[in-house]
Amino acid sequence: MSYTERSIRAYNDLKNNWILFIPNIIKFFSVLILTLFLYKLGGFNVLAKQLTSPQLYTTFDFQLEIFKDFFKTNWIRIAISAALFLLTNFFIGVGADTIKYGMIANLTTNKKTELKKVWENKKKYFWKLVSLKLAIYILSIALVGLVTFISAILIYQIKSLSTILSFSLVAFAAFLAIVVLKLFLFFVYPALFIGGRNNFLGVIKHSASTFTSKPKIVLIIWAITLALGVGVGLFDLFFGWIINVINDALSNMTLIFFLSNVGTFIVFLIKTGYTLWSELFVFNNYKELKL
Repeated sequence: MSYTERSIRAYNDLKNNWILFIPNIIKFFSVLILTLFLYKLGGFNVLAKQLTSPQLYTTFDFQLEIFKDFFKTNWIRIAISAALFLLTNFFIGVGADTIKYGMIANLTTNKKTELKKVWENKKKYFWKLVSLKLAIYILSIALVGLVTFISAILIYQIKSLSTILSFSLVAFAAFLAIVVLKLFLFFVYPALFIGGRNNFLGVIKHSASTFTSKPKIVLIIWAITLALGVGVGLFDLFFGWIINVINDALSNMTLIFFLSNVGTFIVFLIKTGYTLWSELFVFNNYKELKL
């Protein structure tokens, strides 16, 4: 089966299994509700009223003082809200991803995609996925920090470079490090869900060895998903521009608010569709190429 045939299969699997969208939609609305709750818990609703109040509005400097005073007196609430948001969002995301990858794994291995059965089996993979994601986060932070530190020291030795150029080169080095790490970790989720690897170390090692032994295959699959991703990104920009043009021509704030939210949800669905297709495509390649 060629790359084109596997990409078409991924599209057909997505087209015939709209149930794949459910985990991402649940995550979307869960994060939205959580954000609104923590927005009030952190007192940001009070801050917003103060900053937009006609009675208090004078100058930017005065608003800046209100902003500083708010953080100074509410930093504990803000810290608690931020911690709750990060932790809750992480576990909601892992739960949704466990169900999503479970369904994708079933489709890839020609099994029935039943949400109920995947939900019942999620305990098998939930904590494995938690440990894998934490390992990836830690590895990413450590790698970027190390590359940034080393490149900054090396570039600092070149006295003729301007500050902006030096910063750009350091940022580019960090970006390249993330890209390379992405390629080494390209097959971590297929390795976990259909590759039989039972712990995050085995998953990461297998994915990394796959890239080192078959870099051409990994680069081709990555390039295909990246090309479509660029197309989706350009469509997102164009669609956002269209929505802004329509909103600028309207005077009804309720209608503007409605169209903006509908547009946001449409873009979310398109981006989710692309993400699901790319994940199906990667899983299909992992299985067919017996990586």
